[in-house]
Amino acid sequence: MLFITICTYAQWNVTGNVAEKNTGKILAGANVMVKDMNGKLLKFTITGNDGAFKIKMPVTAEEKLYIHVSMMGMKTYSAPLLQNTNHIYIQMEEDTQELKEVVVKADRIRESGDTVVYLVSSFAQKQDHTIGDVLQRMPGIDVTVDGKIQYQGMDINKFYIEGSDLLGGKYGIATNGISHDDIASVEVMENHQPMQVLQNIAFSDKAAINLKLKNKSKAAWILNGYLGGGWGNSPHGGLWNGELFLMTVMPNYQTITTFKSNNTGTDLRNQVTDFFANKRSTELGDYFSIQLPVAPSLKAARTNFNQSWMFSSSNLWNLKSSIIKAQIDYYNHRATGLSSTVSTYFLSNGDKVISEDRSGVEHNNRLTGNFSIERNEKKHYLNNTLKTELNWENTETTMTGTLPNFQNAHTPDFYISNDLKLIRRIRDKHLLTLTSVNEWEKKPQRIMVDYSNSDEAKFSQYVSNQAFYTNEKASYGLYLKGLLLSLEGGFSGYIRDMESLLKEDANHEEQVKIENSVTTNYISIYASPKIEYTFRKMEFSLQYPFNYTYYQFNGKIDNRSEYFHSPLLDIRWLPNPRFSISLSGRLGRSPMNLRDIQKEAILSDYRTFIQGVDDFYVNSDKRISTRIRYKNILKGIFFNVFAIKSWSNHPYKVSEYFVDNYIVSSYEETPSHSQNLNILGNVTKTLNFLNGSIGVNGGYLKINKDLISEGVPTAYYNTTWNIGSRLTGAAGNWINWSYDFKFNRSTLNIISDKVSQFDRYIHYLNITLTPIDALIWQVGSEIYRDEISKSNYKNIFFGDTKLTWKINKQIELSASLTNILNCKEYSYTTYNTVSSIQSTRFLRGREFLFTIHLKN
Repeated sequence: MLFITICTYAQWNVTGNVAEKNTGKILAGANVMVKDMNGKLLKFTITGNDGAFKIKMPVTAEEKLYIHVSMMGMKTYSAPLLQNTNHIYIQMEEDTQELKEVVVKADRIRESGDTVVYLVSSFAQKQDHTIGDVLQRMPGIDVTVDGKIQYQGMDINKFYIEGSDLLGGKYGIATNGISHDDIASVEVMENHQPMQVLQNIAFSDKAAINLKLKNKSKAAWILNGYLGGGWGNSPHGGLWNGELFLMTVMPNYQTITTFKSNNTGTDLRNQVTDFFANKRSTELGDYFSIQLPVAPSLKAARTNFNQSWMFSSSNLWNLKSSIIKAQIDYYNHRATGLSSTVSTYFLSNGDKVISEDRSGVEHNNRLTGNFSIERNEKKHYLNNTLKTELNWENTETTMTGTLPNFQNAHTPDFYISNDLKLIRRIRDKHLLTLTSVNEWEKKPQRIMVDYSNSDEAKFSQYVSNQAFYTNEKASYGLYLKGLLLSLEGGFSGYIRDMESLLKEDANHEEQVKIENSVTTNYISIYASPKIEYTFRKMEFSLQYPFNYTYYQFNGKIDNRSEYFHSPLLDIRWLPNPRFSISLSGRLGRSPMNLRDIQKEAILSDYRTFIQGVDDFYVNSDKRISTRIRYKNILKGIFFNVFAIKSWSNHPYKVSEYFVDNYIVSSYEETPSHSQNLNILGNVTKTLNFLNGSIGVNGGYLKINKDLISEGVPTAYYNTTWNIGSRLTGAAGNWINWSYDFKFNRSTLNIISDKVSQFDRYIHYLNITLTPIDALIWQVGSEIYRDEISKSNYKNIFFGDTKLTWKINKQIELSASLTNILNCKEYSYTTYNTVSSIQSTRFLRGREFLFTIHLKN
């Protein structure tokens, strides 16, 4: 007890308070330390919320002790501490310290698992407006003019904004509308499976895009827009160009509404295209081929004499357990066109040349609606989508030349469909799926042709075509440690009626009537077993669909039954996250296109008659394809190559022959064979020292076919190969550039007769100068060098410029001058079966436009 008492009395308590000297403000969290004369730390504590502290100190023989108090933003306090001192009141003085400069630089591209993240600010340039402008510079990503996105050479399978699929396949509205200033990063989710119920069961080789908004743009209403006006040389008159874009992204609600209009050459119809839409099962093709002339290599805005209006509104409601979406789009388009063509048909009895000068006007209205409800959970999935598309289109053309005439075509199209899918996952091993698809389409169309030459007849062609399709199926899947066994089965039905009437009226006296009345119905019962197996780095998929189909016709041909099958094998190897290679093969029998069952002729345009067959036939085909993909995020390298080879055999062969200046296209019952080979490749590499990238792409296409031309069997093949490159870069903040080069060679080889070959060279150069932050000057040029005939080249040069003044972050003024040299014509050559077509397309002339951009 005496020892314990001695130890207790050998301690003393140091207490105190810490406050700011000038204001007396209590300082909580200050560091209080007691050190000896050599700086050794003896005791340590932190002041509480009331600024007080307490330290128990042992009584020592140490002659000198010191108390130190430190805190961020305050000068360090230091003073001697005398033994047996009980309470200390410490006052600290403010202190300002200059921190050393720290630069934090984020990677332009980084990888996190299966997600590749692109930092938008590192790819954006001052002249950019939309996120689509920036996406074009991101290696591995390709964006078309209408906003369609590919990653590593494949179409994406989803487009998300903050993780929600607001737009579905109509995401071109976003790529051409959302300001890049509102986007922090672009995420590419590789091997994306959009349905949670299938995750870790069904693999996918496609990627999805997700836009991550900046914090300032979340849960806020974003309003952007511009309005421009000016004057054009050809067509001569006033110009306008405007857009209003409204968006909000909230946890439970998203919307994008946009309105656009212009007469400056931008065709808006493709900006509301559904890139995810499946091919219509109603299969009602167009019998008429009336359209304005197009130039395949020029930018559409150079040749499009238009007046376009577009409205689109997409809305998404997140109701916790379900997501409801509603989309409505309206498009109105009026365009005129001028062209001159010389078509040369390579015939066994001598070439036939037809010259045409064409002018025309096209008016199109399209209204679409899409309404869906979806539940996407780990145990079950539900999606029901109702959509409709209504088209009204009228086209008029006036032709002079070999066969002068006036054409008028009225081609409406009405379509409605409903898709229902239910998936249920039971005990993580069993999958039950129910799918119901129903489609209806009608095309009541007509064309009238009035020939200027009174000796020619006047034709009126009517075609009424409608169909209904249904497909009801169920499937069961069993998942066992990397092995998925599934069986799908069901039935499909198809009802189609086609009526056509061709009237020939010579000198206003009815001479000929040609009629078709065709019914093509079927009911099909099918099954499709499938095995999917994942073993280490390998993925295998084997599917064997087969069906029994009964066809019923309206007495024109005999009813019949057919059995079809088409086994499909897919193999994919992923040795590491950077590299993958896949191989796919398919073979089988498939039915003919039922629209070809049509015995009597139908007028397709002013000089073409098409005639089908009065028989039902079956085709056989096979194909093999491979795809190789590689990426190295650290080095910014993206590489992909795709190749496909296909073979087809048909019991009928296409036959083409002339009757005076008219072309008749029909079929003859003789075996026909065709082969296609298509190879596409692309490689891109970031150049960080230039703040840009370099890319090389190429393609090769060879089509081998045969037909009967003027009664003579003729084999031919078309080959097209192209190579291109792209270089982008920037020097500081004052200059950036992009340069594109493309070379294309097209060859038509008619076996044992003649070979024709034409080359095309294209250069694009765009330079942006920013002498001061508020001023942007853009200069662009396009050079086309086309081989019109052998060793005969024609060159054309376009120059454009644009000056932009950024008043502040909300207001921007710009003035642009396009086609400075006022080029009016462009000539080129194309191929069509056993013919070549030399065309001259009339262009938009010099145009000036002044625009004001506004952003909230």
